[in-house]
Amino acid sequence: MSHTSFFTQSPTPLHRQYASPTTAKTKTMTSSPSPWQRQSALFGSTSNPSTSSKRRQTTDEASRSSLGYFAFLPQSDPRPPPTPSAPNTDPKAATEPAERLDAARTPEACSESDQQDRGASAHTARLEREQAEATQGEFDWVRSGGVLRDACGRRDKVRTEAVRAEIRRRDEEDGIMRTWNAYEERWRRLIRPGTGTDQHMGIRFRDIPWPQGAAADKEPGVGTVGTVEELDVESIQRFFLATLRVRTNRMTRKELVRAAWLRWHPDKLVSVLARVVPEDVGMVQEGISLVIVCLKALQGS
Repeated sequence: MSHTSFFTQSPTPLHRQYASPTTAKTKTMTSSPSPWQRQSALFGSTSNPSTSSKRRQTTDEASRSSLGYFAFLPQSDPRPPPTPSAPNTDPKAATEPAERLDAARTPEACSESDQQDRGASAHTARLEREQAEATQGEFDWVRSGGVLRDACGRRDKVRTEAVRAEIRRRDEEDGIMRTWNAYEERWRRLIRPGTGTDQHMGIRFRDIPWPQGAAADKEPGVGTVGTVEELDVESIQRFFLATLRVRTNRMTRKELVRAAWLRWHPDKLVSVLARVVPEDVGMVQEGISLVIVCLKALQGS
């Protein structure tokens, strides 16, 4: 062998001599194109479904095989656990939010709200006062014989008659209340006499505040009855029931009769009978019995 052939025919490199069968197989597959490669060169780049799925599967397996995990052993916390806080029982701490809220309300804001409330109350009171004055003016005008008129200046007969009926009703109620108040006042003076000579003076029949008549009469409840013959059952009943027609009355019929019964019961009038003059004791007892009969009739009806 010549020197030239020695360098020309060099031996195969070691990395090629010890090439893996997989590499040789790959080279063989690469050297001879497959029908799919020829189709790709003819119609453009297309993906082989079988090859793609195999490649994805191989990639997934390689990625899963390369994944790992770390295991950490539990470590104890050197710090002690926090202790629960005890409830705050200090009354000052409970009132602190309210105090801060009150402090947030400045005196200027409080005074402004108070002024608004007072202004609204004053406005309402002024409107009510003006309405009452206007109504009283209409009553005075109709009472003097005038006729009310509507907004167009025409005579308003319906409203005028309504005001006249209200005036009559008010006059009747005022008369009933005057009679009743005089009756109550005389009873107070009779039960609680003065410290002077009144407590030593004898009581006459006419001094008893007999419940006689109604408000339409000449105030008989003030004590204008002079004899027992002037007492009438119907007049007594009319007197007690008259207050029920007053719209401002808050007593029922039963309560009214009961209050009168407690006042006219003979056991309640022992101190009064002891002060009656001897010549009028018989008439006073007869008059008291007549009032009791009237009250029993009112209780039963």
